[in-house]
Amino acid sequence: YFIIVNTLNDYQKMAGHWQLIYRNENHTCNFFCSLGKKPEGEILRFIQRLGGDYAHNIHRYQAFGSSVCGQMTCLYADLRCQQYTDAEVLAQFSTTNLTANDRLVTRYLYGHMMRDNITITR
Repeated sequence: YFIIVNTLNDYQKMAGHWQLIYRNENHTCNFFCSLGKKPEGEILRFIQRLGGDYAHNIHRYQAFGSSVCGQMTCLYADLRCQQYTDAEVLAQFSTTNLTANDRLVTRYLYGHMMRDNITITR
């Protein structure tokens, strides 16, 4: 199962940052953050309370100044539900061309809504 977490800073009020915790049948958690941040604070404590091991992505995948963290989180969740591994999902993203990642998630989700064929490779 997975849990989508939308964190909200006091100064942001109406805006937040989407992050995801995916826990598999082996009780391993994968923490996904499009900014490449590791879990901290309440989120880290929650993962620790779940028990088992956890891993997090170390690369930033979201372009600076963009606001597609929610779309990236949804793409990650969708692919994990389709039995893609963490490594297979992360392999979809570039670590150098962040703007291409933003375009990928926008096209992928738009394709889902419009029933277009957007290819994601394994």
